[in-house]
Amino acid sequence: MKVFDPQVALISNFEAYQHISDVRAQYKKWNEGKRREQQLRVPANLFHLQTEILDYLITKLSPLREQNEKQHYNDEVLDKLLSKLQEVNLHEKLFKGGTLCIFNIRRSSTATLNGIIESMETRFTEEEQNRIVEIVAEVLGHDEPEEEEEEEAAEGDDAGEEEGTENVN
Repeated sequence: MKVFDPQVALISNFEAYQHISDVRAQYKKWNEGKRREQQLRVPANLFHLQTEILDYLITKLSPLREQNEKQHYNDEVLDKLLSKLQEVNLHEKLFKGGTLCIFNIRRSSTATLNGIIESMETRFTEEEQNRIVEIVAEVLGHDEPEEEEEEEAAEGDDAGEEEGTENVN
């Protein structure tokens, strides 16, 4: 297989997650009720690769980490994000890769979006930057890992202090 133009079609993390989950479900459905010798076997390297990718996509820092429970990402979400950006004419200034990164990473502040969108400070006014953050929060939800990490760090400090006092006594 030859790749003639690698930038023609980009897929989001959600689309990769969905495709791998669907392929696994097809294998399970195909193998239901069949004897072992009639079952389709997933090659070991493919199974390992699928497992690694799914594990990566549902890590704590990923927006997909709660996809199985909450189902907040679906096929319409990316279209909704693009239409909201088009309503305020921001889609023209965003590159395809930047929009995809916003969707994949779901940052909730202009400071963190600055690392995702190339030359954000020069290409967008402060008002436009804030509008992008509002649209991301409205369509994709808030980026919660930072808050959870702060809470865990505070709890860890409290636990460390308690342990330290126990060792002194």
